[in-house]
Amino acid sequence: MTTSNSSYGFRQVFSLMWKYKTGIILVITLNILWSLFQICFPFLTRALVDSGIQYSDMEVVVIILISQLLLFIGIQFADILRKWILRHIGVRISLIIILDYLKIILKKPLSFFNVEEQGRTIQQFNDNLRVEAFMTTDTSSFIESTLKILMFGILLFIFDINVGWIMLGSIILLGLWVRIFLAARAALDEARFKMSSTIRSEIIDIYNGIVDLKSNNQEEKRLDNWHNVQALYSNVRLNSLRIVMMINSGIEGFAQLRDILILFLAAKATIDGAMTLGTLLAIQYILGQLAMPIDRVMQYISKYQDTNLSLKRINQIYEIKNEGRYDQHGLPPSKGTIRTENLGFAYVPETPVIEDVNIDIPYGRKVAIIGESGSGKSTLMKLLVGLLSYQKGSIYVGPLELSKINLNAWLKGCTMVLQESILFSRNLWYNLTFEEEVNPAEVQKVNECLDLCLVRDVVERNARGFNAVVGKDINLSKGQAQRILLARALYNNSDYFLLDEPFSALDGPTYRQILNNLRSILAEKTLIIITHKLGVAQKMDYIYLMEDGKIIEEGTHEELLRLESRYAGLFSEEI
Repeated sequence: MTTSNSSYGFRQVFSLMWKYKTGIILVITLNILWSLFQICFPFLTRALVDSGIQYSDMEVVVIILISQLLLFIGIQFADILRKWILRHIGVRISLIIILDYLKIILKKPLSFFNVEEQGRTIQQFNDNLRVEAFMTTDTSSFIESTLKILMFGILLFIFDINVGWIMLGSIILLGLWVRIFLAARAALDEARFKMSSTIRSEIIDIYNGIVDLKSNNQEEKRLDNWHNVQALYSNVRLNSLRIVMMINSGIEGFAQLRDILILFLAAKATIDGAMTLGTLLAIQYILGQLAMPIDRVMQYISKYQDTNLSLKRINQIYEIKNEGRYDQHGLPPSKGTIRTENLGFAYVPETPVIEDVNIDIPYGRKVAIIGESGSGKSTLMKLLVGLLSYQKGSIYVGPLELSKINLNAWLKGCTMVLQESILFSRNLWYNLTFEEEVNPAEVQKVNECLDLCLVRDVVERNARGFNAVVGKDINLSKGQAQRILLARALYNNSDYFLLDEPFSALDGPTYRQILNNLRSILAEKTLIIITHKLGVAQKMDYIYLMEDGKIIEEGTHEELLRLESRYAGLFSEEI
């Protein structure tokens, strides 16, 4: 597999498998030995009947039966070893596939991560598992079955050429029969994938919105919607089962007719004296040994198609452009002024969210960005840190344009608390530091951050302390969660702090105290706060007022009041 933006197919998939070439070669060798052992049985069966039973020679009978027992032991040993090696390889390949897929997902831009795409992504993990199964179990079974068909097919030609031709013709007919249904299978597989993705998206949506659903008495309505979705999915499943039944019925029907015809010809040849009874029994044994391998080869055709469809869906991820910071190296950022020139951005073409925005934030300044909901404030912040790629104008950090800066390094220099920021279902220590285990050397620093955000009591009152798992050992109010997010931001101790509505769930005395703490501890750093609270804006060095994606006023609190315009009106309304 590859982590580049280029798509991959069977060639790349099998190249990944070839990394374990020693094991693969050993599996193929064991398959050949396994098949060679098995083709001995028809000859032993014919010898048992024609030489042992016909001439009442018990010594020959015993020797042949012991030989069959030893061959059986050898077959079982080869089979167990082959399957163990294959499973060993399969587990490692599966890990590589899943990790590679996660790398691809995590490189996508923020616009990729919507609820619909979440359901699709979860469903595509099944596609990855399908690819892994095809590469290991299915392909090994195909190789084993093909060898068996080849060897036992040659035996049929050796025992009776007419029987051999009938078997070959039936295999060709079976392949054509399966091929007839491939187009219908492809359409149903895509429909099944879309419906499964929809179902997973619906579950995610219900979990995310359960409070609103319950408080608005919407459970029955969502159940009705769920019933409709499941009814459509059931129709897809039934159509898929119908196709499978038709394929299997055809395979079984052809097989039965073939075996009856072969046994009729063999029995007639035996009665006519053209074939010995031992040869008849050997042919019957071969037919029994060929039934499952032929069925597996027919299934492999379908699984090949399924895997090809899965690869096409996975490749759609590659068609979505990666986030810019993964595609360039760039220069390291330096402490400096954040400046934009005629900045523009639109989520939907021809509908700008940010339009001709010009701001200038010297390093160390404390800035508030205010405005009504939907004015573009949060989008502007995401553009400044590189979470979104601007489409017009420029962003500079010091002398360098953001497009020339290594965005990984830039993000390390920035600390953000966004409205989408969450606490993970992990322990408090992870939520504060993004580290799994509590580090005693860092406890004091973390406690200082908690104190500055007035939330240390949350940890101290819980018996498990920093090991308390959010949502399991401890349930937090919105205000507590918001303060822990602020403590996480302070722990990072970066050069630029960008906070989006960080006090929205806090009361007046609490947010004022925390704001004073932030201004004090970040005195030498840049602080940008998006807020609806004009009391917060009043405490900042400079204010930008946004409306409809544009900066309509800017200045200090006193300067904006003297303008007696939009900001002054908002401030008088609040007080």
